[in-house]
Amino acid sequence: MKKSIVCAVLFLAVTGSLLTAQEPKLKLQARTKLNLVTVYPDDDSLNTGISLPGDDEFGVSWDMDTAGVYLTLKGSLPDGTVKIYDYYGWMKFGDLKLLAGEWSHRKVSTLDKDGSSFGGLWDLEYGALALNDEEEGYIEPVTESDNITPWKTEFAADYSFGTVMVSAATGSETGDAYNIAEQFGARVRAAISGKTAVTATAIMTGKDLVTMGLFAELSPIENLTAVVGYSGYHDLETSENSKNAVELRAAYKMDLISLVSHNNVTLGDDEMILYNMVNLV
Repeated sequence: MKKSIVCAVLFLAVTGSLLTAQEPKLKLQARTKLNLVTVYPDDDSLNTGISLPGDDEFGVSWDMDTAGVYLTLKGSLPDGTVKIYDYYGWMKFGDLKLLAGEWSHRKVSTLDKDGSSFGGLWDLEYGALALNDEEEGYIEPVTESDNITPWKTEFAADYSFGTVMVSAATGSETGDAYNIAEQFGARVRAAISGKTAVTATAIMTGKDLVTMGLFAELSPIENLTAVVGYSGYHDLETSENSKNAVELRAAYKMDLISLVSHNNVTLGDDEMILYNMVNLV
Protein backbone atom coordinates (compact mmCIF):
# COMPACT_ATOMS: atom_id res chain seq x y z
CA MET A 1 0.00 0.00 0.00
CA LYS A 2 2.78 2.45 0.88
CA LYS A 3 4.65 1.80 -2.35
CA SER A 4 1.52 2.33 -4.45
CA ILE A 5 0.77 5.65 -2.76
CA VAL A 6 4.36 6.86 -3.18
CA CYS A 7 4.22 5.99 -6.87
CA ALA A 8 0.86 7.72 -7.25
CA VAL A 9 1.96 10.99 -5.66
CA LEU A 10 5.21 10.98 -7.61
CA PHE A 11 3.24 10.48 -10.81
CA LEU A 12 0.94 13.40 -9.96
CA ALA A 13 3.85 15.70 -9.21
CA VAL A 14 5.75 14.79 -12.37
CA THR A 15 2.59 15.19 -14.46
CA GLY A 16 2.00 18.61 -12.93
CA SER A 17 5.57 19.61 -13.79
CA LEU A 18 5.21 18.54 -17.41
CA LEU A 19 1.85 20.22 -17.88
CA THR A 20 2.95 23.55 -16.44
CA ALA A 21 6.58 23.47 -17.59
CA GLN A 22 7.70 24.67 -14.17
CA GLU A 23 11.22 24.43 -12.83
CA PRO A 24 11.11 22.20 -9.72
CA LYS A 25 12.96 23.09 -6.51
CA LEU A 26 14.84 20.32 -4.77
CA LYS A 27 15.57 20.64 -1.04
CA LEU A 28 17.55 18.30 1.20
CA GLN A 29 17.66 18.35 4.98
CA ALA A 30 19.20 16.29 7.73
CA ARG A 31 18.99 16.33 11.51
CA THR A 32 21.11 14.13 13.72
CA LYS A 33 21.26 13.98 17.50
CA LEU A 34 24.38 14.08 19.66
CA ASN A 35 24.53 13.68 23.43
CA LEU A 36 27.58 15.18 25.13
CA VAL A 37 26.90 13.66 28.56
CA THR A 38 24.17 11.34 29.83
CA VAL A 39 23.87 10.85 33.60
CA TYR A 40 21.68 8.34 35.47
CA PRO A 41 21.52 9.36 39.18
CA ASP A 42 20.26 5.91 40.24
CA ASP A 43 22.84 3.84 38.35
CA ASP A 44 26.30 5.26 37.61
CA SER A 45 27.17 2.30 35.40
CA LEU A 46 24.74 3.58 32.76
CA ASN A 47 26.42 7.00 32.49
CA THR A 48 27.87 7.78 29.06
CA GLY A 49 29.92 10.50 27.44
CA ILE A 50 29.56 11.62 23.84
CA SER A 51 27.07 9.36 22.06
CA LEU A 52 24.74 9.21 19.09
CA PRO A 53 21.31 8.18 20.43
CA GLY A 54 19.80 7.56 16.98
CA ASP A 55 16.40 8.79 15.82
CA ASP A 56 18.08 10.82 13.08
CA GLU A 57 15.99 12.41 10.32
CA PHE A 58 16.73 12.89 6.62
CA GLY A 59 14.28 14.64 4.31
CA VAL A 60 13.93 15.55 0.66
CA SER A 61 11.29 17.70 -1.00
CA TRP A 62 10.62 18.40 -4.68
CA ASP A 63 8.35 21.41 -5.10
CA MET A 64 6.84 23.60 -7.76
CA ASP A 65 4.13 26.24 -7.62
CA THR A 66 1.36 23.73 -8.33
CA ALA A 67 2.70 20.32 -7.24
CA GLY A 68 5.31 18.63 -5.12
CA VAL A 69 6.39 15.60 -3.11
CA TYR A 70 8.04 15.16 0.29
CA LEU A 71 9.80 12.20 1.90
CA THR A 72 11.30 11.82 5.37
CA LEU A 73 13.48 8.93 6.49
CA LYS A 74 14.20 8.11 10.12
CA GLY A 75 17.15 6.03 11.13
CA SER A 76 20.11 5.55 13.37
CA LEU A 77 23.59 6.54 12.25
CA PRO A 78 25.30 4.18 14.73
CA ASP A 79 23.32 1.19 13.42
CA GLY A 80 23.16 2.25 9.79
CA THR A 81 19.41 1.54 9.72
CA VAL A 82 16.70 3.67 8.10
CA LYS A 83 12.95 3.49 7.45
CA ILE A 84 10.32 5.60 5.71
CA TYR A 85 8.70 7.96 8.24
CA ASP A 86 6.61 10.53 6.34
CA TYR A 87 5.73 10.85 2.66
CA TYR A 88 3.14 12.76 0.73
CA GLY A 89 2.44 14.42 -2.59
CA TRP A 90 0.35 17.48 -3.31
CA MET A 91 -1.22 19.39 -6.17
CA LYS A 92 -2.71 22.87 -6.12
CA PHE A 93 -5.64 24.17 -8.16
CA GLY A 94 -6.01 27.87 -7.44
CA ASP A 95 -6.91 28.17 -3.75
CA LEU A 96 -7.48 24.41 -3.38
CA LYS A 97 -4.61 22.13 -2.35
CA LEU A 98 -4.95 18.32 -2.41
CA LEU A 99 -2.57 16.06 -0.48
CA ALA A 100 -2.16 12.28 -0.20
CA GLY A 101 0.26 9.95 1.58
CA GLU A 102 1.23 9.32 5.19
CA TRP A 103 2.17 12.40 7.17
CA SER A 104 1.13 14.61 10.10
CA HIS A 105 -1.05 17.45 8.87
CA ARG A 106 -0.45 20.04 11.60
CA LYS A 107 -0.67 23.83 11.55
CA VAL A 108 -0.23 25.11 15.13
CA SER A 109 3.36 25.95 16.08
CA THR A 110 4.73 23.48 18.63
CA LEU A 111 7.47 25.92 19.70
CA ASP A 112 10.11 23.19 19.60
CA LYS A 113 12.42 24.73 17.00
CA ASP A 114 15.16 25.06 19.61
CA GLY A 115 14.79 21.49 20.85
CA SER A 116 17.73 19.30 21.76
CA SER A 117 18.13 15.53 21.63
CA PHE A 118 16.24 15.23 24.92
CA GLY A 119 13.36 13.23 23.48
CA GLY A 120 10.20 11.80 24.96
CA LEU A 121 8.85 14.75 26.92
CA TRP A 122 10.31 17.43 24.67
CA ASP A 123 8.76 15.85 21.61
CA LEU A 124 5.19 15.83 22.95
CA GLU A 125 2.58 17.12 20.52
CA TYR A 126 -0.66 18.85 21.49
CA GLY A 127 -3.36 16.66 23.03
CA ALA A 128 -4.88 15.37 26.26
CA LEU A 129 -2.24 13.22 27.99
CA ALA A 130 -2.25 9.63 29.19
CA LEU A 131 0.32 7.33 30.76
CA ASN A 132 2.26 5.19 28.29
CA ASP A 133 1.23 1.53 28.69
CA GLU A 134 4.65 0.17 27.73
CA GLU A 135 7.15 2.62 29.29
CA GLU A 136 6.62 3.37 32.95
CA GLY A 137 6.73 7.07 33.81
CA TYR A 138 6.26 8.24 30.22
CA ILE A 139 3.28 10.23 29.02
CA GLU A 140 1.87 10.82 25.54
CA PRO A 141 -1.22 12.35 23.91
CA VAL A 142 -4.17 9.97 23.65
CA THR A 143 -4.69 11.40 20.15
CA GLU A 144 -3.05 14.55 18.80
CA SER A 145 -5.47 17.48 18.76
CA ASP A 146 -3.80 19.42 15.92
CA ASN A 147 -2.97 16.56 13.55
CA ILE A 148 -6.03 15.93 11.36
CA THR A 149 -4.34 12.95 9.62
CA PRO A 150 -3.53 10.43 12.41
CA TRP A 151 -3.84 7.33 10.19
CA LYS A 152 -1.50 5.28 8.00
CA THR A 153 -3.03 6.08 4.60
CA GLU A 154 -4.38 9.62 4.31
CA PHE A 155 -5.97 12.17 2.02
CA ALA A 156 -6.53 15.85 2.80
CA ALA A 157 -7.75 19.04 1.15
CA ASP A 158 -6.94 22.64 2.14
CA TYR A 159 -8.99 25.55 0.82
CA SER A 160 -7.85 29.12 1.48
CA PHE A 161 -9.82 32.31 1.10
CA GLY A 162 -8.31 35.51 2.41
CA THR A 163 -6.66 34.80 5.76
CA VAL A 164 -8.82 31.74 6.49
CA MET A 165 -7.96 28.14 5.67
CA VAL A 166 -10.48 25.30 5.86
CA SER A 167 -9.15 21.73 5.84
CA ALA A 168 -10.73 18.29 5.67
CA ALA A 169 -9.09 14.88 5.84
CA THR A 170 -9.80 11.18 6.00
CA GLY A 171 -7.77 8.01 6.17
CA SER A 172 -7.35 4.41 7.21
CA GLU A 173 -5.02 2.48 9.48
CA THR A 174 -5.05 -0.62 7.26
CA GLY A 175 -5.78 0.65 3.75
CA ASP A 176 -8.96 -1.44 3.66
CA ALA A 177 -12.48 -0.09 3.12
CA TYR A 178 -13.76 1.93 6.08
CA ASN A 179 -16.62 4.11 7.25
CA ILE A 180 -15.62 7.68 6.45
CA ALA A 181 -18.04 9.00 9.09
CA GLU A 182 -15.84 7.35 11.75
CA GLN A 183 -12.46 8.46 10.40
CA PHE A 184 -12.20 12.06 9.34
CA GLY A 185 -10.68 15.32 10.47
CA ALA A 186 -11.58 18.97 10.01
CA ARG A 187 -9.82 22.24 10.79
CA VAL A 188 -10.47 25.96 10.48
CA ARG A 189 -7.54 28.35 10.85
CA ALA A 190 -7.73 32.12 10.74
CA ALA A 191 -4.64 34.34 10.65
CA ILE A 192 -5.46 37.59 12.42
CA SER A 193 -2.09 39.26 11.99
CA GLY A 194 1.49 38.33 11.19
CA LYS A 195 2.09 36.26 14.34
CA THR A 196 -1.46 35.82 15.64
CA ALA A 197 -3.75 32.99 14.54
CA VAL A 198 -6.68 30.97 15.87
CA THR A 199 -7.13 27.29 15.01
CA ALA A 200 -10.02 24.91 15.75
CA THR A 201 -9.93 21.14 15.01
CA ALA A 202 -12.21 18.12 15.28
CA ILE A 203 -11.00 14.57 14.53
CA MET A 204 -12.98 11.30 14.51
CA THR A 205 -10.62 8.37 15.15
CA GLY A 206 -13.26 5.67 15.48
CA LYS A 207 -16.86 5.10 16.37
CA ASP A 208 -17.82 7.49 19.19
CA LEU A 209 -14.22 8.75 19.57
CA VAL A 210 -13.75 12.50 19.04
CA THR A 211 -10.63 14.62 19.55
CA MET A 212 -10.99 18.40 19.62
CA GLY A 213 -8.61 21.33 19.79
CA LEU A 214 -8.78 25.10 20.05
CA PHE A 215 -5.57 27.15 19.94
CA ALA A 216 -4.51 30.79 19.86
CA GLU A 217 -1.01 31.68 18.71
CA LEU A 218 0.09 35.01 20.14
CA SER A 219 3.03 37.38 20.21
CA PRO A 220 2.09 39.82 22.99
CA ILE A 221 5.51 41.47 23.24
CA GLU A 222 8.66 41.58 21.15
CA ASN A 223 10.65 38.31 21.11
CA LEU A 224 7.88 36.42 22.98
CA THR A 225 5.77 33.81 21.20
CA ALA A 226 3.04 31.87 22.98
CA VAL A 227 0.38 29.25 22.24
CA VAL A 228 -2.65 28.93 24.53
CA GLY A 229 -5.00 26.06 23.84
CA TYR A 230 -7.54 23.44 24.81
CA SER A 231 -7.34 19.76 23.86
CA GLY A 232 -10.13 17.28 24.44
CA TYR A 233 -10.45 13.52 23.95
CA HIS A 234 -14.07 12.40 24.17
CA ASP A 235 -15.36 8.83 24.29
CA LEU A 236 -19.06 9.33 23.58
CA GLU A 237 -19.89 5.76 24.59
CA THR A 238 -17.82 5.51 27.79
CA SER A 239 -17.52 8.99 29.25
CA GLU A 240 -15.12 7.80 31.98
CA ASN A 241 -12.43 7.52 29.30
CA SER A 242 -12.75 11.17 28.25
CA LYS A 243 -10.04 13.71 29.08
CA ASN A 244 -9.70 17.50 28.85
CA ALA A 245 -6.47 19.49 28.82
CA VAL A 246 -5.37 23.10 29.07
CA GLU A 247 -2.12 23.83 27.25
CA LEU A 248 0.36 26.70 27.34
CA ARG A 249 3.63 26.97 25.46
CA ALA A 250 5.92 29.98 25.34
CA ALA A 251 9.28 30.86 23.85
CA TYR A 252 11.29 33.97 24.66
CA LYS A 253 14.25 34.72 22.42
CA MET A 254 17.19 36.63 23.89
CA ASP A 255 20.41 37.65 22.19
CA LEU A 256 22.19 34.30 22.20
CA ILE A 257 19.78 31.95 23.98
CA SER A 258 16.10 31.11 24.06
CA LEU A 259 13.90 30.15 27.01
CA VAL A 260 11.16 27.68 26.07
CA SER A 261 8.42 26.24 28.27
CA HIS A 262 5.77 23.59 27.50
CA ASN A 263 2.89 23.03 29.92
CA ASN A 264 -0.15 20.74 29.94
CA VAL A 265 -2.74 20.05 32.63
CA THR A 266 -4.93 17.05 31.76
CA LEU A 267 -7.98 16.10 33.78
CA GLY A 268 -9.62 12.69 33.48
CA ASP A 269 -12.39 10.91 35.34
CA ASP A 270 -10.22 10.00 38.30
CA GLU A 271 -6.78 11.37 37.46
CA MET A 272 -4.80 14.52 36.77
CA ILE A 273 -1.61 14.65 34.72
CA LEU A 274 0.59 17.73 35.11
CA TYR A 275 3.37 18.26 32.58
CA ASN A 276 5.81 21.18 32.80
CA MET A 277 9.03 21.49 30.82
CA VAL A 278 11.52 24.36 30.67
CA ASN A 279 14.43 24.37 28.25
CA LEU A 280 17.25 26.91 27.97
CA VAL A 281 19.13 26.69 24.68
